[in-house]
Amino acid sequence: MTQIKKNWAVIITGLLFFVQVIVMYAAGESVYASTHDNLDLHVLDYHLLAENNLFFGKGGVLPILDGVSRDYFFSEWSAYSWLYMLLPTHYAYITGYLLKTAMGVGFTLLLAKHVLKERYQTYRSLLWLAAYAFGSLPLYSAFSWYFVSVPLVIYLVLRIYETPHFKWYLALFFYPLLSYFVFFGVFILGYLVLAAIIVSVYKKQFCKQLFAAVLVLFAGYAVMEYRLFSVMLFSDTVTIRDTMVLSDWSISEVFYQIGMTFREGIFHAQACQKWFVFPLCLIGLICVNALYIRKKEYKRIYKDPFNLTMAFILFNCVVYGFYGFKPLRSLIESLIPVITGLQLNRTVFFNTFLWYVALFFLMVKVWDSGKKKTASAVMLLAIFFIMITPERYNDFYNTCFNHFYELVKGTESNNLDFGEYYSVPLMEEIKADIDYNGEKCVAYGINPAVLEYSNIWTLDGCISYYPQEYKEEFRKLIAPALEKNASSREYYDDWGARAYIYTASDDDIYAMQYKYEVQDKNLYMDMEQFEKMGGTYIFSRIEIANTAEKEIALVGTYTNEESPYTIYLYKVQG
Repeated sequence: MTQIKKNWAVIITGLLFFVQVIVMYAAGESVYASTHDNLDLHVLDYHLLAENNLFFGKGGVLPILDGVSRDYFFSEWSAYSWLYMLLPTHYAYITGYLLKTAMGVGFTLLLAKHVLKERYQTYRSLLWLAAYAFGSLPLYSAFSWYFVSVPLVIYLVLRIYETPHFKWYLALFFYPLLSYFVFFGVFILGYLVLAAIIVSVYKKQFCKQLFAAVLVLFAGYAVMEYRLFSVMLFSDTVTIRDTMVLSDWSISEVFYQIGMTFREGIFHAQACQKWFVFPLCLIGLICVNALYIRKKEYKRIYKDPFNLTMAFILFNCVVYGFYGFKPLRSLIESLIPVITGLQLNRTVFFNTFLWYVALFFLMVKVWDSGKKKTASAVMLLAIFFIMITPERYNDFYNTCFNHFYELVKGTESNNLDFGEYYSVPLMEEIKADIDYNGEKCVAYGINPAVLEYSNIWTLDGCISYYPQEYKEEFRKLIAPALEKNASSREYYDDWGARAYIYTASDDDIYAMQYKYEVQDKNLYMDMEQFEKMGGTYIFSRIEIANTAEKEIALVGTYTNEESPYTIYLYKVQG
């Protein structure tokens, strides 16, 4: 009983994690994973790298957008990618999702032990709960390891600052195995440079440890992500990143975005703070500082770790808001051209960790006041709110909810699970029927990723970084639809990462769900351009009405019990 009482938080979090493991692996290909920026993008990329033996390849292309160079995709020196080298795609995805939680807990506790030292045992239960809350967040799936490894890089930097040693520099050099330069690395380096300057000014001497850490970490990113750096620095190719139109918010919109981000976060970096952690920390902020003011302990206000963490969170939200203010963004980019296009608003990603650091510091005050059960209950409630929050990347929640819905209703959920989304048996059946031999295709009413996953070569696709020249060529193909649909036109011209076959009226015909209906069944595509680009087949979820006008013929209608799709396959005549 003594051991149970001592380790109750470890036992509870262990049981929660065990349940997640059982549910996710039992689901297998029936796991419900988000489509957006996930199954339609990064999971597909890893799968194709594995299927085409291109993880370590040089000069190869993936069958997306008529063949995109392998160098535009993730480095083989990303630890997350190793899962896809070793495991079937759906198990690699599930394993990565679960390891995200384990790593979040492990790295948080590692940092806590170092920072708190002998006090670690005092707050051990609170720390386990806070660490599990952070590790359980529904983060951008393919990039989730980058989020949860933030405590690790802080730990390594602290060790280097306090006791510089070769082993810590070596560990920092290899840290980019768990990170990504344009998503986190550039901002970690930026904050590290800022810390080195502040320490140097405060200590009145050059902080060689931290400046050396900057160089080592940058070298690590350059080596681990050599493909990215070669494309960024040594290629003359103009990419869609050079022409993307970024936000241009008014001052009122800037402050609205700051407030919204502070309260709700953003979907790629969801801290699930809105309904519980945010109001609790806001009340705590008022009460803590009112007490300092009442006692006239003003110096403690700006030294309190809870206050400092909340200020850091707000600062990241301010950066996020003002990055959308074009005059300021343009000024900064003109002064520092190298940062153009790096989306500096991504500093808000650090808030996923900081919200639970703030909550921990606040609960320490409650714990120290003698209300240990209250502090523990609050941490457990934080975990509970994360687990029941229906965010797009909360795969555990979505898997449980959709399977429970199917069990109770006795019918399929309108959402698609992993296996249903890609529908490999159906795609392979179609390929066999037409004796597919690499002909170029497009998808209509269905994500191109579904075709690409089965190694069907597509002219369309989704990738956030590809040559601008191809974007312009593809635009000629979809010009008839864009001329009629202002929303799609703005979406494609200003961004362009989703080079899809759009309709003239529906804003989103790619909602990957069981129930599927559209009003306009005409195809708006320039067929001369399609033939010029070498197009042959159109895989459509829509029974196209204007086939005679477009000079295409129906090859066959395909469906099976394992797939939610009915695919109408059309071929260019002549």
